[in-house]
Amino acid sequence: MYTAKYILQANDHTHVHIIDSLHTPYGLVRNGIAPDHPEAKNVVTDFQNNVLGNKRVAFIGGVKIKEVEHEKYAQKNAQNSAQNSNDAEITLNDLYQHYHAVVIATGASTGKKLGIKGSAFEIKPKKSQTRTDSLTTTHPSPIMVPPKNLYDSHDFVSWYNGHPDYSTLNPPLDATENVIIVGNGNVSLDLARILLSPIPMLLNSGQNESAKIGGYHYLRNTDIPVSVRDVLVKSKVKNVFVCARRGVMDAAYTIAELREILTLTTKKWPEAIQSGGDLEENDGNDGNDGNEQNEKDNEQSDEKSYKLQMINIDLTDDDKAFMSKNRAVNRKTSLLLEHSNLEGISSIVNINDDNSFEQFQKSQILFEKLQKTDQKLQKSPKFPQKSLSFVFQSNPSEVLTTSENDDTLPTATGMVFNAMEKSIVDGKTAYKETKRQFALPYPLSSYQDPSRTSPSQSNTMIITSIGYQTIGLDGVSFDSKRNIYPTEKGRLLVRKNPEKNKPDQIRTLTDGTVQSLADPDTYPSSLRVDNGDDDRNNPHVHLKNAGFDIVPFVYSTGWARRGPIGILGTNIGDAKETATSVIEDLENWSGMGANHGGNDGKLVKGKSTFEKLPKIKKPSELWSKHKFFATSQKGWGSIQLYEQSKAHCLGVKAWIEAENDEKSGDKNQHGGVQSVFDLEHLASVKENDWDVIRKASIGEM
Repeated sequence: MYTAKYILQANDHTHVHIIDSLHTPYGLVRNGIAPDHPEAKNVVTDFQNNVLGNKRVAFIGGVKIKEVEHEKYAQKNAQNSAQNSNDAEITLNDLYQHYHAVVIATGASTGKKLGIKGSAFEIKPKKSQTRTDSLTTTHPSPIMVPPKNLYDSHDFVSWYNGHPDYSTLNPPLDATENVIIVGNGNVSLDLARILLSPIPMLLNSGQNESAKIGGYHYLRNTDIPVSVRDVLVKSKVKNVFVCARRGVMDAAYTIAELREILTLTTKKWPEAIQSGGDLEENDGNDGNDGNEQNEKDNEQSDEKSYKLQMINIDLTDDDKAFMSKNRAVNRKTSLLLEHSNLEGISSIVNINDDNSFEQFQKSQILFEKLQKTDQKLQKSPKFPQKSLSFVFQSNPSEVLTTSENDDTLPTATGMVFNAMEKSIVDGKTAYKETKRQFALPYPLSSYQDPSRTSPSQSNTMIITSIGYQTIGLDGVSFDSKRNIYPTEKGRLLVRKNPEKNKPDQIRTLTDGTVQSLADPDTYPSSLRVDNGDDDRNNPHVHLKNAGFDIVPFVYSTGWARRGPIGILGTNIGDAKETATSVIEDLENWSGMGANHGGNDGKLVKGKSTFEKLPKIKKPSELWSKHKFFATSQKGWGSIQLYEQSKAHCLGVKAWIEAENDEKSGDKNQHGGVQSVFDLEHLASVKENDWDVIRKASIGEM
């Protein structure tokens, strides 16, 4: 979206078609940002006004671009094709023949895999493996799939954000008490916050049972789909472990995310109840009024609602000296340590210390016993309702599972970690594994006992949050090691002498000229590099000498270009640079001889009307040829209206920014900005069913 915006700004004669695999635009903004961070989605207004609202833009949704075949992604592709089988799949070669320039902005569409023992099992040919979360796949050749109760964060986040490809994920939260999250970036804390939000409740909006709006009070006024709320409302999650290989000073999360979840864990239950929450449903067997009993329980449990635990926080004198020189690290670490000293809700454990490790093991044994006992014991004032544990310097080595058999996949029941030891090597922090092992959520000895038949075996879920990665598109150069499209100023690169059997990249002009995008000899003269040219300021010369050639008129931007790092705003620099390259190359091709620079990141206004560009096939020929179901701007507008009508019927209020005064509403946790929830503003509740989305796009809902 950013790149389209700047291409439109750079030249008044450009026309942009935005092609999306979904029937809805906005990518990461819609499907990746946490639902309780509505202020982070305000950029949609900019995209709507300056991109989709521009007459020179067409949105074409529901179109798949063919991806490379890879065993690693076989399960995902099989699931997606089953979910979205009625939509189109075209190739990049199709686009090359109908557009003068193609910008790849596919983002990072899958999660990285752990690759440790127990994290994947082979599905044998011609056999169907069924997960309790409704993900069933049959594949003609052996593929590796995770055990039940093991998810990657990409899929889990996509599920609760309403991505239709993951609408049937339905993790068994109603049978889960413990969640292990591997990774400690912002996504990990998003997951922990969603799972540990105040106890769920149903808001009866006067509709029938299926129309009730379910979900946490904390998540009530969000755009979470109703089907996801129905799962969240039954969640039994009580304990979340956020685990990281490195130490506390190397944590990847930001201080804003950390402060937000620490605020949640120190919030007293009475406050949650006063704002609409509920502790537990009263069983009604004691003859007391449920509300009266809840009030008594609240008075007793008060500050015992959450327990905060820090595992493996080991700061040396060198660490403290480093903190004094690094403000960002100091703020994050100090904030965590401040909360670790809060009496009654926190404890610190050092796995590498013998005495501390022994106490940790004893606490695990007690923890397991308590989870096996009567639920009434867990309601006592001495038993925290929920707990959050930060686990540092712990390297996952094995996913513990139930026994494997021929008919069903095993179920993940826990995880084994190797404690990491920190040292300073050449002035840099280094970590190495020790021989000390421990398991989560229960003691390692419990998993090693062959007679163990505890009912708590299946009450644990594991979510890996170790990063996202891009799936390469078929017919274009892709760096499979770094999982990015190699570029120079946004221009796609290809190595000289490409591998054999590599798909040809061809552009056919209307005059019959055939242009190979992998052969520099067929490039337009403005993009060719003269072997005798030694102008080191010419990036094309530099790349040719380095063993790369530029693929003309093919570009990449965002996460697909640089990897899944940074925040939304980080994409702006990429977008401006890529847009500058696009306009400069097109103007060169049309005979303008433009040189916009682009090194300083500034967008320079182009002048070409592109009348002299070679004629290629019209885009309309591509879309009429395939005759598939695609969504236009008008269709997206219909989907928006449908989602807004759902929100209105369910009583979901919109989030808006307001002035910082007493009349503006409850204080928002993000940066001290005030927030107001107001039915007069348009709110949305996402739809995540493919068929409903299609019908809504043509006004049938």
